[in-house]
Formats: sequence, C-alpha cells, structure tokens
Amino acid sequence: MAEQQNIEFIKSLYAAFGRGDIQALLNGLTENVEWHSPGPPDEMPWSGDRRGRQQVGQFFQLLDQHLTFEHFEAANFFAQGDHVVVLGSDGGKVKSNGRSWNVRWVHIHTINNGLVSKFEELFDTAKFLAVFKGSGPGKG
Repeated sequence: MAEQQNIEFIKSLYAAFGRGDIQALLNGLTENVEWHSPGPPDEMPWSGDRRGRQQVGQFFQLLDQHLTFEHFEAANFFAQGDHVVVLGSDGGKVKSNGRSWNVRWVHIHTINNGLVSKFEELFDTAKFLAVFKGSGPGKG
C-alpha cells in the first residue's frame, strides 16, 4: 500500500507543476533534497546538481526563463519501496531562439518520511542541447 501512496504523492507534485504551483511542489521536498538534472550547466543553466529547496526553486526559475513548455506528460509510474520511477515526455520552445523540442525522459524519485529526498532525471541531453543552442533539428 505504501508504494501506491508514494505514486499518488508523486502524481500530486506533477499536478502542482502542471498548474504552475511551484511552491506546492517545493513543499513536497525535504529541506536537504538532492536534485540532479543532466547537461552542461555552462550551456543549459538549469542543469547540474542542486541541494535544498531554495536551489531547486532556482532550477524552476531558470526553466521558466529559458523554456516555454507546450506539453508535459508524466505517463507511467512505477514504485518499489521508497523509489518512484516516472516515464514521460515534454516539449515546447526555447525562448531565445524559438526552436521546438520534444524529449522523452525518466525521473527517479526517492521518498523519505513522506517527502522527496532525491530526484534525478535522464533524457537525451545532446539532442536537447543542439536545439537549445540553435544547431539541432528543432523548428524555428
């Protein structure tokens, strides 16, 4: 039963993101949450490792500065113990160059005492970086 509760909890955090309620999402994280988004931070400013709610809040601010999401879908949820894995996709436009992206991703959440203590995402960073820099196949 705890695994299903963990899935429902993670679904609630995605719902908060979907409605733009980043504070509700941040409230679902531990104070010392570990957050990892792949990619070179010098080229994709939101990427890299962060620790704590404040730094994760900065992650979401940087996403908003640079990207416009046109779709975001958390499609499949799998749980084992305190881990929830989510398969999904998103897409939109890069604000600086108007190019479009679509990526599939995997998110891995670790839950401790009812809050997310660790988050890691995986996606094709090379494909996304090319679109972000304006050299990839995205439409302008």
